[in-house]
Amino acid sequence: MNPHIKEAQSRRPRSSDEMDELQNGAPEFEDIPSADMCWLPHANISEANARLSSIGTARRHSIARPVTLLKAEKDHEVREKKPILEKGRLEAENAALVAEVKRLRAKKAQDDREKRRLQNKYQVLEADLRYKDDLIDRLKDILRKEHLL
Repeated sequence: MNPHIKEAQSRRPRSSDEMDELQNGAPEFEDIPSADMCWLPHANISEANARLSSIGTARRHSIARPVTLLKAEKDHEVREKKPILEKGRLEAENAALVAEVKRLRAKKAQDDREKRRLQNKYQVLEADLRYKDDLIDRLKDILRKEHLL
């Protein structure tokens, strides 16, 4: 054995059962029969196997019934909770759509304000252009009167 393992084992604390065994030796098991004393007649082996097989089958069936009941109960719970979950999902979707509508309405309002601002600016520029056109026409008239044009 590796000396490091021996050293680690000697350092670990021992339980009281281990300490008793080390001090007194291994306990005696006089009640346990030897292998020579344990025997079953050949005819009884098939009966024992049949009993074990039927016990195993019965046990599987007895386990299968509660499992089936648990599955049915779980399916019932899922069917009950599915509309609740669907309602929650739809409410979340609706809230997202409402938020999107609010955002789009705010953007439309901002675009409308920008449009009005540009229309006002266009009207101002158009008025300025008309004023300058009128000014040019008056200057041309003055120049014609003075025969300079």
